[in-house]
Amino acid sequence: MTSSSVTTGWDPMDRWLAARGRTRLGGLAIYIGSVCILGALYYAAAKAGLRLAYLHGAVTALWPPVGVGIAVLVLYGPRLWPGIVIGDLLVGDYSTPLGTVLGQTVGNTLEVLVAAVLLRRLIGDHTALERVRDVFSLVGCAIVGTLISASFGATSLRLGDVIPRSEFGQVWRTWWLSDLSGALVFAPLILTWASRGLARLSRRDLLEGLALLVILVLLAEVPSQRDVPYVVFPGLIWAALRFGPRGAATALVLVSSLTVWNTAHNAGPFVRQSITDTLLSSQLFIAAAALTSLVLAAVTAERERADDALHANEERLRSVVQSMAEGLIVRDRDGVIRDCNAAAEQILGLSRDQLRGRRPEDVLGPASDENGRPLAASRLLGMRR
Repeated sequence: MTSSSVTTGWDPMDRWLAARGRTRLGGLAIYIGSVCILGALYYAAAKAGLRLAYLHGAVTALWPPVGVGIAVLVLYGPRLWPGIVIGDLLVGDYSTPLGTVLGQTVGNTLEVLVAAVLLRRLIGDHTALERVRDVFSLVGCAIVGTLISASFGATSLRLGDVIPRSEFGQVWRTWWLSDLSGALVFAPLILTWASRGLARLSRRDLLEGLALLVILVLLAEVPSQRDVPYVVFPGLIWAALRFGPRGAATALVLVSSLTVWNTAHNAGPFVRQSITDTLLSSQLFIAAAALTSLVLAAVTAERERADDALHANEERLRSVVQSMAEGLIVRDRDGVIRDCNAAAEQILGLSRDQLRGRRPEDVLGPASDENGRPLAASRLLGMRR
């Protein structure tokens, strides 16, 4: 087996370890450190999610660790999955039976691992979510992964007699939507910024982005606007159109976090009579906001790439035309000259600016064929477009 076949398909973490961990012991130390960092990130995201929880931390409408875990495993490889186990065990609720905690940890780990592996296979290196199919791949993989966690979590609670049988369905649905919301909100934030960073963002763009975030906060927090559920959507659309996936993901995190925070404090348009209805309304809002902004951002990115490719092809064609030894004149459908190459300028003795806007007969005057019959000047010059 050749060395090239050995390195084909390596994860970014594998290449990073190979570059920095020259010895097996050094590589192992770096790997353990990376796993611990992921565990710390997962734990911190979980603690932040609990700050957004309802009923004094008992129920969450948005679970950020799922998105953090999926994004990190997609970017740096599934082999870091032990970090998910560490972070989940650290944040576990040990007031419940140990078997319940372990069952939930297994489900949460499989959730992130399965979603990340599937997403890596579907999008490859296109982690910037700049294609519509990449966004829908994220949605599909998140749905599959979160179904696993919800099933493990609700079943573990039921087997541990933490919840009665009558509440199993509601707990399962809340668990699933909470994890799905976390995946759709926080995974794009990490994936897009890790892929693009601050590239192609000028100082003016940064100022505009900051102004947009301030406007979103005002729309979400001004008391007179809190009862209008979708008043933030123009801001989300602005972020998607102007800043692409990075802007859409950043605006989405801000709007979703403020929405959940306000709802947890009995404020905003999503507060209902029951906690179940409150959770469902806020989670559906987050899902709608995520799909709208991310898909629109991907469509915008695709159109920008298509425009860039079109301009590049036009430049290549123009350079070919300019280098031709034969004279070439381009006319519109009305027969008016619109462009020409350098050879045509030399043959006719007129510059491009002098030829533009004129008709062939104005340039050549009367012409005849070899038999002396009149010949239209338009047959001698260029082509129509």
